[in-house]
Amino acid sequence: MKREIAVLCLSAMALAGSVRAELAGTLRRIHDSGVVNVGHREQSLPFSFVAPSRLAPGSRQAAAAIEPVGFTIDLCAEVIETLKLELERPDLRVAYVPVTSENRIALMEEGAIDIECGSTTNTQARRERVDFSVTFFVARVRMLVRRDSGVKGYEDLRGRRVVVTAGTTAEALLRKPSAFGTRIEPDRLQIVPVVDHDDALQMVESGEASAFLLDDVLLAGLVARSRDPSLFSIVGEGLSEERYGLMLPRGDTRFKALVDRTLIGLMKSGEAEKLYRRWFVDEIDPGGLKLNLPMSPELRRVFDLPTDKELDRS
Repeated sequence: MKREIAVLCLSAMALAGSVRAELAGTLRRIHDSGVVNVGHREQSLPFSFVAPSRLAPGSRQAAAAIEPVGFTIDLCAEVIETLKLELERPDLRVAYVPVTSENRIALMEEGAIDIECGSTTNTQARRERVDFSVTFFVARVRMLVRRDSGVKGYEDLRGRRVVVTAGTTAEALLRKPSAFGTRIEPDRLQIVPVVDHDDALQMVESGEASAFLLDDVLLAGLVARSRDPSLFSIVGEGLSEERYGLMLPRGDTRFKALVDRTLIGLMKSGEAEKLYRRWFVDEIDPGGLKLNLPMSPELRRVFDLPTDKELDRS
């Protein structure tokens, strides 16, 4: 009996060893280091953000130690649980790395992050440098204005200052000749790129800019946690459809397959919809905010038929 147990144990060890020997790329690095580097946003409520009430003013070390929260962070937490099981590393640690719209792709290419859990749109141009998981959210680019600005539609922007967050699809969209059809020419706008969403919001609030173009759901999150939400309106029809995916290292098919399998499982089981309600419909725990945004038909279709295809923007 003891001999049989010993044989079984040796077989299990050999099997585990063979599995580890087959690892490559991101999975190999994560297994060997025992750490998964997760890129996150600091202001992309409700996807990936650091709650203001949890910040320690004046302390960079304390701020760096604070874990982000949000819908995408919860999705990534499930991916990390899958990694622990498949890599046989229950002790796997998470290192959170703050990223911005401008540096997130470069950090992925450099290997500083293994997965980005934020609000990044899957586009053909970006897929030349990184890969994306299946889509987990669908948004539309619109504009945030002050209620007293007189701006009701895109035609009202002619000759005005428009702020965008540098590196976003909204910035790229603004600079295209066809951005507004025949309603307004991009060269008639004063486009002002800034580093982060909060800077853009402050410019609209102060009157330095007439409008802030960004994904509608991100605008709603910014307004919800602003000093006075009654000052703002989100106006204009959607200029483009934005399909969010978890950003991944380019060409690492095994890692992408693991991530996609996890997300699709959450969508098919109904767990992804429960997480959606937590962050978009119910009161958000950090800060007590409430967006009250029911799931759109477009997102429901994505949950029913998961895809990693980017939108055709030709």
